[in-house]
Amino acid sequence: MVIDPEPHLNTRMFDFEKLEVYQVTKTQNIEVLKFLFQQPGLNADFANQWKEVSMGTVINLAESTARMTHPEKKHFLTIARGNINSCVALMELGKEIGWIDRADL
Repeated sequence: MVIDPEPHLNTRMFDFEKLEVYQVTKTQNIEVLKFLFQQPGLNADFANQWKEVSMGTVINLAESTARMTHPEKKHFLTIARGNINSCVALMELGKEIGWIDRADL
């Protein structure tokens, strides 16, 4: 029996993993989560909302590729775009309130 030492290199990619926008938002989502986990004093409601919309972007992009009809795909892509806008709004609010330093962005 031969065991592949690196089975992850031979796995098939899901359709959403092929999307450049998915890869970019996934990377940004990881950075947002790292930032939030390093800010124990950050308002919990604010941090939870930011986590939710940030992860929602990635999740809805993935969900869009699983849909069969154009209107269904468009629906999830529209939600993902709305999540991105929400992330930007939260970052701006956090800066204005003083919870986020410009250097953190």
